Parts: sequence; C-alpha cells; structure tokens
Amino acid sequence: MNQNRVETELAKWLEMETRIGKLFSNTPSARRVVLQQKLRKYNLMLSKYNATANASERYTLAIVKQERRDIEKQLYPNFLLRLFRRLFIVPLMTSKIAKVEVKSEELNTHALQETLQRMGFPDLMEKVREKINQGQSQFTIPVSHFMNDRIRMDYKVAIINDGNGGYQVRGFEASLHDSRKPMEIKARFFEQGQSNGIDNVQAYHLLAGRSLERNGKWSQLDFTDRDENGNYVLKDYRTGPEYDLKEKLELLPIKDLGFDGKQKLVEGLKAGERHEVTFVLDGNEKKFFIEANPQFRTITLYDEHSKKITFNNHIKPNDLSVVRRTLDMLGEKPDSKRNGKKIM
Repeated sequence: MNQNRVETELAKWLEMETRIGKLFSNTPSARRVVLQQKLRKYNLMLSKYNATANASERYTLAIVKQERRDIEKQLYPNFLLRLFRRLFIVPLMTSKIAKVEVKSEELNTHALQETLQRMGFPDLMEKVREKINQGQSQFTIPVSHFMNDRIRMDYKVAIINDGNGGYQVRGFEASLHDSRKPMEIKARFFEQGQSNGIDNVQAYHLLAGRSLERNGKWSQLDFTDRDENGNYVLKDYRTGPEYDLKEKLELLPIKDLGFDGKQKLVEGLKAGERHEVTFVLDGNEKKFFIEANPQFRTITLYDEHSKKITFNNHIKPNDLSVVRRTLDMLGEKPDSKRNGKKIM
C-alpha cells in the first residue's frame, strides 16, 4: 500500500498547530494569524502534490481544496480580492516557498549522505529516503557485515527528525556476534556527537576489545563499566611520547617490510587492526599477529591461531631467542609465571 504523503504532512502540521495554539488560546488576534499560516500551508501542499497519481493522496487533496476555500472566505470576504490573490499572489508566494523547501531538502539530503558515508554506510541513502517519504519522524535502518568466517557485525542506523523539517543521523547501534561464542554478544550505541564520529569499522575493532588512535589519543571500551545508558564506557588513554609504535615495532624481530610497509603497519595498528606479521627467529620465519595495547604501553602478541601468547605456555625459549633478547632489553623476564604477559 502506497504511503499517503499528504495525510502525513497534514497530520504533522495539525499537531504543531494544536500544540502552539494552546499557548495563545485566549488571544483573539492569533486566530487570524493561524488561518493565514494554514492557508499558506494548504496552497503549498496543493502545489506540491498536484500531479500525484496516488488515489488516497488525491482524495485528501480534494478535502484540502475545500478547506482552503472556506479559509479564504473567512480571511478575504471580497470575491474580487480572493480571485486576484488566487491568480497572481498565491502562485508567486507558493513558488518562492517551494524553492526554499526544495533547497532545504537538497542540503539536508546531502548532509545525511555525507554523514552516512563517513560512518561507513554509503548505500543506505535510498532506504533512508523511503522512510522519510513515509513521514516517519524517527526510524532505524538495519545492516549486517561479515568481518570474517566467524564474526558478524549487526548495525542499526538511527535517523531522527530534527524538528525543523529536516533529518539527521543520531548514531548507530553495533553488535558483534562470534559463532564460537553465540551467547556472548557485545553491543554498544555510538552516538555521533558523543563518540566523535566513530565509524562502523572502528566500532568493530572497539567491540573486539582493541584500541584505536583518534585525534592524538587512544580509545578503548571498558567491558567492566557501563554509563547511565547501559553502554560500555569508552575510555581514552593519553600515552605520551613513551608509547611510540614505531620504536616498539623496531624492537621486535619483524621481517623487513620496507618504508611503505612499516608505515602501513603503524597506521593499521592505530586504526585498531590486528595485523599479521612475520618474525625472523634464528633465521627461520614464523607468522604472528600483533595489536597495539596503549593502556599498558605494549604490543600484544598472538600466534597463527589467534591465541594470545604467554611465556609459560606457547613460547619455547629455543624458538624465540631473538624475542628473549628483546625482552631483556626492555627489562622483561621470559620466565614470568603470569598468564597473559605480553611481549612488550
């Protein structure tokens, strides 16, 4: 069933009229102003939807036309004045108002598209337009992305009416689903203003427990703390010069990546990625995965199966002699009995 746009727009107008009218219910002079504004709105609606083929909209417009005639008679009892207004004044005023509305809609659409693009949802604008045309004041658009063979990210992008005839993106809810842990769903709502423009990929990295650098500081979700809205708290770490990723990476036996490769690795870690690297260990190559850990000013190490490496479990001293020497340089002791001890 097609949406009756005339009915939706008219309902919004009448709601506003009723709400504001209560403020001036005892003011006789306000009555004429109300009728003038309503007449202007009716003229604009009749011009805007005049060519519609929707039977429901045409039926509603017929009633609007009759309402317009009644209002005109109240405001302008003189027939010649009504005729003059209908032929000359109304078309000119309606045309000007329509141009302003069209320009406003274009600017709002462009702003919505830019925001969705920045958030990582460039293909949602068509669905957003459909919801807006249906006259919904607030709505969500669902979308899902598979990050790998076991991780799925579900998003719900929230759009709201700004109260001035336009729409804006409030934010999006992101939830991480791991097929290995179906009961452990991690979710958070990222409000655009409060979260400083977190996009969908950054939300994935944060919900995966990783850190990312934005505007010179590192951010990470605290899964042990929630705010008043039930969201995991987004904590910032101002690590300072003592946490220089390039310097930290230089202390690891990573196979030479070249200048561009090193730059890409640093940028990826700052973006919250878990990066695959190749270590050269006593002349042999072995793959590992690394993440930035700004909270402890370290780099976290995982094996090829994405299991965090601990000294008393996965690493054999004779396999990682170069790493052991690196740990000695940093004052770390490879015989530590604490699980989860990190390489740096």
